[in-house]
Amino acid sequence: MLEVDDAEQLKDMYLQDIKDRCEVNVLMIDALDEVSPSYRNHVLKKSEEFSEKLNSDLIITTRKIDIVKDFDSRFQRYELLPFEFSQALKLLRKLVKDKTLLEILKDGLEKIKFQIPMVPLTLALLVDLVEQHKEVPASITELYNEFSDLVLGKLDKEKGIEVLFEYHIKRRFLAELAFKEFLQKDKLEMSLEDYEIFLDDYAKEYGWEKEKLNQFVEEIRRIGIVSFKEQKVFFTHRSFLDYFAAFYIFEKREEFKDLEKEIVKYYFHDIWEDVAFFYIGLKKEISEGILNKIFNFGEDKLSIEISKLLTGRLLQAGWNSPIKIKEKGIKKGICFAPLIRERLLKMVEKKKVKVPKILIDFFIIFFCEVSYSSGFLFEPIRSVFKETLKDPSKDAIFVALYLLTAIRRLLNSEEFKKPIDEILDKLSELEESKEDQARILVILELIDSEADGSFKKVIQSRLKKLVKKYPHVFKELFPQKRKGFRE
Repeated sequence: MLEVDDAEQLKDMYLQDIKDRCEVNVLMIDALDEVSPSYRNHVLKKSEEFSEKLNSDLIITTRKIDIVKDFDSRFQRYELLPFEFSQALKLLRKLVKDKTLLEILKDGLEKIKFQIPMVPLTLALLVDLVEQHKEVPASITELYNEFSDLVLGKLDKEKGIEVLFEYHIKRRFLAELAFKEFLQKDKLEMSLEDYEIFLDDYAKEYGWEKEKLNQFVEEIRRIGIVSFKEQKVFFTHRSFLDYFAAFYIFEKREEFKDLEKEIVKYYFHDIWEDVAFFYIGLKKEISEGILNKIFNFGEDKLSIEISKLLTGRLLQAGWNSPIKIKEKGIKKGICFAPLIRERLLKMVEKKKVKVPKILIDFFIIFFCEVSYSSGFLFEPIRSVFKETLKDPSKDAIFVALYLLTAIRRLLNSEEFKKPIDEILDKLSELEESKEDQARILVILELIDSEADGSFKKVIQSRLKKLVKKYPHVFKELFPQKRKGFRE
């Protein structure tokens, strides 16, 4: 459009031989944000002139809403909102035909739906990543890398679009802001006044003049990662704050006196635990030193034990770690599952709350799935599973069972048969505890029904015998029918 002098010339360019048989009703200018800032006003002026001469409507689109905030009031402004979860799924079903891949995307999207704006570009990035890695959880950091590249202007630069500030300059600024003003000060928001002080100090450090600083401020506002409302400054999504704080630590890792201790401190922090996850994700591996410090962390608290059980999330983020490190992390982490269950049972008994015991098992299963349900951990989990079943103790049988629940979606029918058989064979070692036998059978039935139901008859037959002989056991395990309610 910049090279075109009038509306007729524009028609010649795009309509050529059919211009006499067509009437132009709409002039559309797409991707205004991709036009160099110094030419945007020129494009807008020409667009208005041409639409008047063509007697047509004018539609202008842009990815960055702030670009159109100063448009003349004659323009009606519409903003496309991010997808809701169900809408995003509909788009994914159109983009992906592979049912297995689609199921992985659905599970992954469920986990990150509140962390990343669900717009078409982000969802397209998600599809690309899942096609490469066959899962989402371990690739969340990579998704943030790609998404931040997108919003910070890396793709614009590659397209040859003029950007005033390189994307890595904006990334480093956001990283320093997240680390120094939020993480180090243990805040989730800051005053606008403090932000401006930080901004001035940052500009002085890098020798920016006032005009350049103002231009930078505008670009940061347009990105939309940081929000400015009611004299407060905060990251629009909490996960962006954790990601950029972790990026600062990763970039400056040689400057930290005891980096492993620092990462472990954040991992057990009530607010900043995801900083450790993103740091490991940026590094793509976890060191044995960090693992040892996590499992030797001394406080005897339920929240600490749950964090140790969830160490598998760090192993997923550090997907490129040696197999021995993964096996060590899985062995030590999964052993906290029985301990957590016992602690929860004691808490319930102490408070005299009537909670069906099997619900606590389902609670543990949920944590195990979050921590260990990953293709990156599949082989080391199978190895740990085999080794665990050699131990005849009750805890070992339940540890193996919890591991099986975590990898069930990764097993085909044949692979699924052997571990189920092995656990069923172990039931005889729990002859004295009918409750433990019942728990195992109920969990196996759940796993089997979510697979292909091939063991359904065997499991249900054993359950019926237990119910008939020991009905009191099931009264403790399951919620009882309330009077006045039909079955």
